[in-house]
Parts: sequence; C-alpha cells; structure tokens
Amino acid sequence: MIRVVLTLLIFTGCSTETDNQSTDETVNIDPLLEAQKPWEQEPEALLAQCERQPTEDLKTTCWVQAAAVLGRSGQAERATEICQQITSPTWKHECHFRAGEELGRAGQAIPALQHCAAAGHFGRYCLTHTAWNLPRDKSISPETDPAQVLQIHRDFMNEIDAALDGAGDGLEGEGHDLLMARFGYNLYVGSGQTNPQPSKLPGELGVVLRTGFAIECARLLDAPDTTTPDSPPKHRKSSATVEDILKIWNEDSPPVQGDELPESQRMGRYTTPLFTQIEEQEVSDWTPLFGGGVRLVGETPEEDLIIAALEALFWLPHTSSESFSPWIHDHRQRVRWTAARLMRLTPAEDGSLKEKLSQIVESHADPNVRAHAQDGITYQTWIRKPRQKQKPTD
Repeated sequence: MIRVVLTLLIFTGCSTETDNQSTDETVNIDPLLEAQKPWEQEPEALLAQCERQPTEDLKTTCWVQAAAVLGRSGQAERATEICQQITSPTWKHECHFRAGEELGRAGQAIPALQHCAAAGHFGRYCLTHTAWNLPRDKSISPETDPAQVLQIHRDFMNEIDAALDGAGDGLEGEGHDLLMARFGYNLYVGSGQTNPQPSKLPGELGVVLRTGFAIECARLLDAPDTTTPDSPPKHRKSSATVEDILKIWNEDSPPVQGDELPESQRMGRYTTPLFTQIEEQEVSDWTPLFGGGVRLVGETPEEDLIIAALEALFWLPHTSSESFSPWIHDHRQRVRWTAARLMRLTPAEDGSLKEKLSQIVESHADPNVRAHAQDGITYQTWIRKPRQKQKPTD
C-alpha cells in the first residue's frame, strides 16, 4: 500500500501542464482521482477502467476485480485471459481464486474448479467457496428417476475429477468430496420435495443424498420460526423429529411437500469439524456437510439416515439441545456420538445445558459421549465457536 501511494505521488508530482492537456487522441485524466473511483460493475466498463489506472499495481488489483466480475457473469475464458496476464504469482493466484468462486456462484462448476486448481495456496478456499455457493440444477429433482440421478451424478463427478486432475496439495480428493456432498445437498435442499427414492441409492452417493433428504424433510416438517431479525434467538425443541423423517424415508408416511427456497435462503446452521480423540483414532467414515463441517457415516443405510436426520435438526438455527438428548442413549455407537456432539453445540430451551452435560460426565456409560460432554463444559461450546480440528486422516 505504501508503495502504491508513493508511486501515485511521484506520478502526480512529475506531471506537467503539457501532460494534462487534452489532444484529439488523449483524454485529460487526473490519476489520483481515477485511482480513488469505485470499481465499475459492468465487465466492459471495468476493463476500460483498469486500462486507465495510473500504476501497474493498481492495474493488477483492477484486473483481479475484473476477473471476478467476468466470473460472476459466466465468462470463464475471458477471466482466464485476465489472470494469465498477471505476472505476480500471488496476485495471479488471487485472480484465479476470485474468478473461481464467482463462476461457482454462477453455476459453472467445471470452469470454477479449473480456476481453483490454478489458485495456488488459495486453492482450498476456492474449492470450499465454489462447492457451497453452487446453485441448484433445476433440471433434476427428488422426483427424477433414481437411475437417471445416478447417471447424471457419474457424468458430473467425471468432469469434476478431470477439472482437478493434477491440482496437487490434496485438492483432487477434497474437491471430489465437496462437490459430491453439494450434489446431494442441491438435489433436495430448497426443492420443496422429499421423495426418498434417490436417497436410497447405494454407496457414497446415497450418503450425500440422505444428508440433503433429511435437511429438506426437517425444513418442511418444522414449525415456522416466529423470531424477527431484531429479536434475540429463541431456541426450542424442533417440531421436526428424527422419527418423522425416518417414517418418510421408510415410506410409512407420505413425502412432505412445500415451497421452494430461493438460493439466498438455502443456508442453515453449521460448524467446523469437531472430533474427540476417540473419534480421531477409531473412525474414518466421514462425509462433508454444508459450510465446512463433516458428519459420521452410518454402518447401515437406516443408521446413516438417522445420523443425517440429527444433523438436519442442527441445520435448523433455532433447534435446542432437547432435540438431541434422547439419542445419546441409542444402542448404535455412531448415533450416540453424533447426538452428543450436536447436543453440546446447542443451547437448552430452559438454559440448563451445563447441568445436563455435567450429569452425562458423571453417569453415562459411553466414554466418548462423556468426552463430548466434558469438552462442551470446558469450552462452553454452545455459546461460542467450538475448537477447530483438522479432519482425521485415514
């Protein structure tokens, strides 16, 4: 910043009356005023503005902004051209990062990932932003035949893997997992439909589809939130339940339907990855969640659906810990562990979570449930951000 300001001072100080005179070929431009103007929002106007910047440093920052604006309008190739002309490695990486995240937001996943692969140490952030801003593909829905969903998914993931091939720094595997998770999220969340058939597909695809299915069920089954943006949040036991979601999945109840959500509202509560030492040592089956978290994968499809349903209740921002506490006594280990982790992260409706966690520490038979409760007490994870830990490696 100091170098840019000094350059501007030198530039303006050395200009002469002749320099500032207009001719038929030039336009009188005050370099200091030009540098202070806000960026244009229209791509062509912004590119012209970049050419008028009085220093190379300011031109570079303008080009980065131009790449982002071009990405936002879906012009992937032009954004690439802009980034390639930048000589500074750091700014070139920043340029690819900005273009990638905006292309993802515009729904162009493959060009976005190609930019992420070229974004250097910004690549991981670019992947995350691209994945979790990717809009729904409305050409498919929960009502699409599962065989067709499977084929669309295979084609999509083949393109994803090709776009990230050779990216290095673990981006290939991480990008694959994130975009697969987003595929499952996008098929269901905000669609207003909960046909369970796609979520019964086998393998990793079934896992991510169950995440999306459970969230959409929870969203549509839950009573409307009556709080306003200006009122304090009121945590309550969700009127959506794991049991009701399971009934829809088992086809004991009809699918619930409702209004679609606009893209700007397809967001819920999320947390960073959070593990106990026991989980780091004993579990390797995790799947990404909205916003950067992860969840355990169940040992059977039905167990996995229950875990996904618990996570779906947490996705609802007003759900209190009372929605999770009964499940810490489930006979399935991974269900108990999920419920304990989510319980420690959510305030109790009556404000007594600390006392409840203390009782768990004193009396629960499962050492990992006790570990979650103790961590919750130690770090008060229901009222502040939990500790951040890296995802365990296999």
